[in-house]
Amino acid sequence: MAERGGESQRRSGGSSRSSSRGGDRSRHDDLESLLDRGGQADRALRVAGVGPSFPITGYDGLTAAQVQDRLGTLNAAELRKVRDHERRHAHRKTVLAPIESKLS
Repeated sequence: MAERGGESQRRSGGSSRSSSRGGDRSRHDDLESLLDRGGQADRALRVAGVGPSFPITGYDGLTAAQVQDRLGTLNAAELRKVRDHERRHAHRKTVLAPIESKLS
């Protein structure tokens, strides 16, 4: 029974310790659910300082068209990071060409 009480406490969010990481996770989830439209969610997460360091969340699971939709929110350094990753992995010309265009 002690296990169930602890499990119930974890599910309801109750915790004896207080952690800023829990707040970051909650803020991350809130931002993703509210702004899950292409690059807007990625940009909001970067501005808030949460989420992964790669400029586009879930990049490796995105189609070329989805990546292209997110490029407009990136600055030059982020575009270079995406370009370098794309060159090393999928090397999709339909992703690389718009990046090069934005960088020139």
